[in-house]
Amino acid sequence: KIKVVATPVITVPLGPHMIKTAVYPGWGSYRLNNYKYHAIEGVAAYGSVLSSVLFNQMANNSYNNYLNATSTSDANAFYNAAGSQQTLSYVFAGTAVAIWGYSLAKTYFGVKKLNKGPVIQQNQSDYYYKQSSAISYAYSTNQKYVDIKGVFIPPSLNVKFDDIQLFNQLHAKINLIEASESAQLEFQIQNSGLGDAYNVTIYINEVNKIKGLDYLKRIDLGIIKKNQLKDVQIPITTNLDLESGIAKFMVQVKEENGFGLDPIEVNITTKKFLAPKLTIVDHKFSTEKGGMAKKGEKIILQANLQNTGFGTANAVNVKFKYPQGVFAVTDANFLYNTLNSNQHTTLQFEFLTNNEYKDTIVPITIEVTESWKRYGVSQTYTVRLNQSLSKMVANIYGDASYNTVIRPAMLNSDVNINIPNNSVKFSNKYAVIIGNEDYSSRQPNLTNESNVEYALDDARIFKEYLIRTLGFEEKNVFLLLNATSGEMKQAISRIKEIFKVLPGSDKSEIVFYYAGHGYPDESTKIPYLMPVDVSINNLESAIRLSELCNELGSTNAGKITLFLDACFTGDGRNQGLLAARTARIKPEPLTAKGNMVIFSASSADQTALPYREQQHGMFTYFLLKKLQETKGNVTYGDLFNYVKQNVALESTRTIKRQDPDITISKDVQNSWQYWKLMSE
Repeated sequence: KIKVVATPVITVPLGPHMIKTAVYPGWGSYRLNNYKYHAIEGVAAYGSVLSSVLFNQMANNSYNNYLNATSTSDANAFYNAAGSQQTLSYVFAGTAVAIWGYSLAKTYFGVKKLNKGPVIQQNQSDYYYKQSSAISYAYSTNQKYVDIKGVFIPPSLNVKFDDIQLFNQLHAKINLIEASESAQLEFQIQNSGLGDAYNVTIYINEVNKIKGLDYLKRIDLGIIKKNQLKDVQIPITTNLDLESGIAKFMVQVKEENGFGLDPIEVNITTKKFLAPKLTIVDHKFSTEKGGMAKKGEKIILQANLQNTGFGTANAVNVKFKYPQGVFAVTDANFLYNTLNSNQHTTLQFEFLTNNEYKDTIVPITIEVTESWKRYGVSQTYTVRLNQSLSKMVANIYGDASYNTVIRPAMLNSDVNINIPNNSVKFSNKYAVIIGNEDYSSRQPNLTNESNVEYALDDARIFKEYLIRTLGFEEKNVFLLLNATSGEMKQAISRIKEIFKVLPGSDKSEIVFYYAGHGYPDESTKIPYLMPVDVSINNLESAIRLSELCNELGSTNAGKITLFLDACFTGDGRNQGLLAARTARIKPEPLTAKGNMVIFSASSADQTALPYREQQHGMFTYFLLKKLQETKGNVTYGDLFNYVKQNVALESTRTIKRQDPDITISKDVQNSWQYWKLMSE
């Protein structure tokens, strides 16, 4: 049984001792040696200084007396006294300098001598000897046992690098740590020596300072006996702030007697948290057949919920909230286990109001939460009662895979949501807009397939562009939805009457837009615009296109433009008005009158197609797209070229070829291509 005593080497500081000596000779030698009379040096030094000053003053006085003496004998006596006194002043000054120099030299070499030896002996400096002994006692160890009659037998610690592995909470082996995860670094340490290892301690330090990482920094293993194997587990946890990178862990194994290991470097890949972001990217109110939103009748809210973040959203909970007086027709709560990055789902909530509902606006709030309670969304949408709504259209979407670019999954077309605004208004511009979509409600012999997909939205959005982008005053824009024969004829007649009394009508403008069915007379090939209440067997009630052109041309308006998103073969966006017919009818060519340009959706015997991806007629979509991109500042020539090229390309790619056409009055043959919709 032995006791180990560690005696540190005491370093005597030179600076403080030299400063003390300079202030008072002998003071700096205090504690450097056992000499007890070091204070006498200071007394002698300062006494010499005082004596030098005194004799110097006496010499000055004697010399002044010499100058004032009246006899030769007195002058000689004062002169000799002044010389003797001055000599004594110099002697005492030299003595003071000598004492200071001696004391400084003694202090300097005394410090050097004490610091030169391995330890300070008591006969050298009793003060520093006692200080060294006190520290040695503080560093003494407890008694230890050693084997073989006091001969120390060292241990031999080792770690197998192949055994260092990373495990998750389920103790499955992993090769990286993700955010908000708990993991464990495991290995074994073995003592293969003949002696025991005492107080084995493991210190862990992550040197790359990866943010969001926490770990155990010290593990005490105690004694590892010879041939013993000990398991080591280092817990590692991460939070949502974890950075992507390489966590460089330095693992240091230390043993009390210095038989530890060199630092072990362990590199672990870290992966930052990919946050989800739940977003309602689009919404739409509708009714089953279109028409007004009314009390007591079912209203449908469709909303596209999309994960626009890069992480997976778990436990997605959706709640529709509504005010008193509103009743849910369908379930108002939805739960999704996961919503992957870029994945979206279409929510559909059906509701109605009772007759006692007081407000004219119905607010519906969609609240979406997920497992983290921080990446959800809450959004309120409103619908106005007695507002005209479109027919409900069902959309079936598939899941999208992870991508670095997240694109919103829209319920509405992109031309519906970014309509340019122009503050300039023109009082001399008039428009008639007709969207005929629902033919089957007025004609029982027709099925829903005979209706014209998206015609109502075509008309509504075209009106928005006229007012918001092209400067038409809203009071001068006449919108007809699912118009009957009487309504269409009345609107055309109204425009004629306005231009009869409008001053400067030759500087005014008419825009006529139509989305719906067209049909040719089978015998005369004359094309007609079809009201929703007119069948192909009653064409005399339809709108003959040639008569429409004549009537609009007779207004003498300075600029007349027709946009016809219809075909005149008997086909249509779905199956047309005569689905059973085996051959199309090629209508007679259109003739423009006066200052007129006619944009037609298709040529000759082609069909005007829908663009289902954008929920518009294909012709109307690209017409609106160009107005959107140019903010309405586009010439007719550029507008037609853009529409013709893009409709032909997209129709060929998706369904079948459709080539827009243009008909130009002979009166504007040389100027039409420079016209603009947004000009006086």
